[in-house]
Amino acid sequence: MLNAIDYLGDILKDLKAIRNFRSPLPKGGNFKSFWAIDVSANDQIFFRFVDGNTYDLYYLDCHKIK
Repeated sequence: MLNAIDYLGDILKDLKAIRNFRSPLPKGGNFKSFWAIDVSANDQIFFRFVDGNTYDLYYLDCHKIK
């Protein structure tokens, strides 16, 4: 998953082509400039995607985020 995120060029187009990932989710609240992909039932990888580059990667339990 991390390698796939690292090689993204167009987030929506590229992640839809990878069948194992659910569509990326834009986040809100404290993470409003972030995207997330599911890792497991509760865990997600959060990241910012700016001009074809990935920044600020976090592995978090999405049920504990406010």
